[in-house]
Amino acid sequence: MKIEISLKQKIINISNKVSEIPFSLKLTPAPLNYLKEKETFLASKSYNPLFIYSSYDTPAESIWFLFDDIESDINTLPDIYSAYFEDILKYLRDCYYLTKSIGKEDFYEKMKAAFDWKLDLDPDKLRKINLNPNPLDNNILDSAQIKFEFESILYDHYALTDWEIITDSRVGIRVRPLSRMVVIGTNTKRYKQEVKRLIVHELETHVLRQINSETQYLKHIANKKIKDYILYEEGFAVFNEYRSGTLYTDVFEKYIKRYELVLKLNSSFKELYDLLKDQGYSDSEAFDMVYRVKRGISDTSKPGGIYKDAAYALGFQKVMEYSLNNDVDFLFLGKLTPREKIFESVGLINSDNVIIPRSINKAL
Repeated sequence: MKIEISLKQKIINISNKVSEIPFSLKLTPAPLNYLKEKETFLASKSYNPLFIYSSYDTPAESIWFLFDDIESDINTLPDIYSAYFEDILKYLRDCYYLTKSIGKEDFYEKMKAAFDWKLDLDPDKLRKINLNPNPLDNNILDSAQIKFEFESILYDHYALTDWEIITDSRVGIRVRPLSRMVVIGTNTKRYKQEVKRLIVHELETHVLRQINSETQYLKHIANKKIKDYILYEEGFAVFNEYRSGTLYTDVFEKYIKRYELVLKLNSSFKELYDLLKDQGYSDSEAFDMVYRVKRGISDTSKPGGIYKDAAYALGFQKVMEYSLNNDVDFLFLGKLTPREKIFESVGLINSDNVIIPRSINKAL
């Protein structure tokens, strides 16, 4: 006697299989010679960096039997769910080939396949959004003080004592969700008002979305095997800065400028750098902003780079549009995009025992 499997169980089974696909997108490929090339470039300023990348491990080609197995399961689903999982499989295939192409001639082509975003944002329209002016804040916190502020939020406010906040020799602040770790560079310094913004962006968006993902019934959500995940991850974080009142004009302009640089990826590294210098950016800041978008290719005199930095402004616009007719806090339930809303009707989105930040003002 054949046992009929419910639609809900079919979706769970497919989600489990998708979550087991053993690779994901390398969003921030780091060249081995970043510091050397930065030093060489800033000394000459007539030079396009030549980045060297290590080889990224990818599974053997036999991985595709997993895709074939999932494809056969997908064919048993109603169209709305089969189309959803088909798009995820295509995205993961594209991620596989993009990772293999880091530092190679075909990186830009593979990147555009994986990031098939419509870059149709009007930057000048975004600039008309009413924001608080930059605060007159002379209170600068060092890495130890930033660590203290972060600990008070994670440990005292949210009782997330299984997360670790550490410092290392690098500059900047990074969240490593799978390691349950926040890393602060020992040389990092930030204005106190900027730390408040980072708490909203890094802790109360990125960290809490990861925590809530782990409560979801569909494992591919917790494992970030979701198309357009990064677009809504960064866009929602910027949106939360906006509605919490911690997004100021200078920071928002930097998000918009990153988007505009992505639109000019056919330009060389030096051309983009000169553009930012003409607009008043410092040597180091201009270099780092261009580096962020030209990552992934080796010879930066050539067209190419990565779309990831467009996600802040483009994703913000998409979340703003979504918030007009929907409860935007659905995006807090995990590493979700609006498309995962389809699983609510079959009881596969958990809204119990999730953490919604109390500090975010919901009155837009």
